[in-house]
Amino acid sequence: MKRKFSIGAPLFLTPGDDLRNYVEDWLDEPKDVRRAAADDIDGAVVDAGVMTLRLNAYVTANMVQYFHAIENSYNSKIAGRCNEVRISLNTYGGTVADGFEIVDMVREWNARRDVKISMIGAGAVYSMGVPIMQAAARRYSYPNAEYLIHPVSAILYGTREQIEDGLTSVKNSEAAIVNLIAARSGMSAKEVSEMMRRDSYLTAEKALDLGLIDEIINLDDDGGEEDAAQADRRAQEMRALEIYLTEAM
Repeated sequence: MKRKFSIGAPLFLTPGDDLRNYVEDWLDEPKDVRRAAADDIDGAVVDAGVMTLRLNAYVTANMVQYFHAIENSYNSKIAGRCNEVRISLNTYGGTVADGFEIVDMVREWNARRDVKISMIGAGAVYSMGVPIMQAAARRYSYPNAEYLIHPVSAILYGTREQIEDGLTSVKNSEAAIVNLIAARSGMSAKEVSEMMRRDSYLTAEKALDLGLIDEIINLDDDGGEEDAAQADRRAQEMRALEIYLTEAM
């Protein structure tokens, strides 16, 4: 039986204790995620050249494996079948390292492949979910999605020197997140840092105002053509994305 701990509170281990006894239950997810990804692609709806996949998971090694499986399916199941892979992302966050592997993987994909990966914020896009969204070619959102930017959390134990080294790692992670969000959103690093000092919950409308997403999906849309202003804004955003991806590589 795993014991719970309070996020943000110090964790003191007694002799004989094992840190693994304190790991949250939500980390114990099903491991056959590659098969799940393959099934998702096989059964995905492709409408107007867009393949939609729906992902609801914590940011762990399992989510990394899901994206690996999508990448491995590119030649056999994606290329030639659609023009865009649109991933509906619902996540409460997870580990920074796994999140950044996904960020780098998606950015590399979009820089090198004709079929781009876009994302839709769905439900909760918390914590590392926000940086992951910034890697998408286009960042959509459902109207009722909620976004959360907050400080990096960590459990540190060991010698004083080890704890100090761990704090350095936490600061480096926060700086990397700030730089990523600032580069894509247009906010200054100072503005993003201020948001990360607390739990900043954002509506889809606020996320759009801050540049964290590009568009809120209109669920009442009748499927008509976009007007000239929308088309012009989309073209400008795609040019900005090309510059962003070129600099990233």
